[in-house]
Amino acid sequence: MEQAQKFETPENKNVSFEEFILLLLSRKKLILSSFFIALIAAIIFTSPAFLPPEFKSETIFYPPSNYSGKLMFDNNLYFGVDKEVDEEIQILKSSILRDSLIAKYKLMMHYGIDAANKYKLNELYEKLNSCIKIERTRYNSISVIVYDTDPALAANMANDMVKIGDEVKLLILKHNLKISYASTEKENLKQLKKLDSLAKQINSIDGSLFKSKSFTAFESDKLDLLKEQIDIRGMIKDAVENKNKILTDMLYDYETKFNQFIDIKESLRDINKKLNSENINSFIITPAEPADKKSFPIRSLIIILVGICDLLITISAVLILEKYKEIRIKSIK
Repeated sequence: MEQAQKFETPENKNVSFEEFILLLLSRKKLILSSFFIALIAAIIFTSPAFLPPEFKSETIFYPPSNYSGKLMFDNNLYFGVDKEVDEEIQILKSSILRDSLIAKYKLMMHYGIDAANKYKLNELYEKLNSCIKIERTRYNSISVIVYDTDPALAANMANDMVKIGDEVKLLILKHNLKISYASTEKENLKQLKKLDSLAKQINSIDGSLFKSKSFTAFESDKLDLLKEQIDIRGMIKDAVENKNKILTDMLYDYETKFNQFIDIKESLRDINKKLNSENINSFIITPAEPADKKSFPIRSLIIILVGICDLLITISAVLILEKYKEIRIKSIK
């Protein structure tokens, strides 16, 4: 006859598999009662009355570009630029955007947070952070996920986060552009003074060169600038042919400063164009929509896990009690 399977106890006493089964069968009422009570409790406490279902809404988008069309073409900057994705994520996680959402959707009331609570803001921010997930996708787009008991609210919040993020980014961009414009304008005036001063020096050598117009009153139209560049090149050619080294050097210097002036003017035009441009908008690939199926809690999984855990705990308790009885009997003997 085959030897029955044995289990080792802490005292090295062998307990057969048959004895283990018999022990469980002898306590089957206790085990089954505990199991069904745990299942009923899990069913009750995972119901909407105790654990409201949460719905998930997600929007996926590419952030708007900070670059002009020319820069985008020259540098192949289209979608998913790392710098812009990182900037957009920082804006989406900013307190400005968070406070805008709180005010618009009255989230303190929606989450049932007591306004008299000393730590109400901390509780509100923690709740909001747990309900919102922002991350970069594998394709360098941005995913915004919102969980809420109201599917319509979750979708609206996700879409509004992108919209408010664009508005915040535009405010930051306009502010920086205004500072940049003021700085570039000062640089432009400085360069004009340098050109006027050099033009006077050149006229002191040859009064016929800049006699026809005052450079400070010169309108910087692109065509006029091009004509001026051609005129300067012609002056340099004449000075070289006349072997007038001093005048040639001064005209070369004037040409260099004039080209710098053109670059500054081009920067001013570009900044001004951005300042007067329409609102920048993210490119939304997938807008958030109200979910028709809850994402949490997964009741079936919770009930199964509760049942398994209860069986393990109850069986362990039965074995421990049985062992305790044996020890007591031995101690009495």
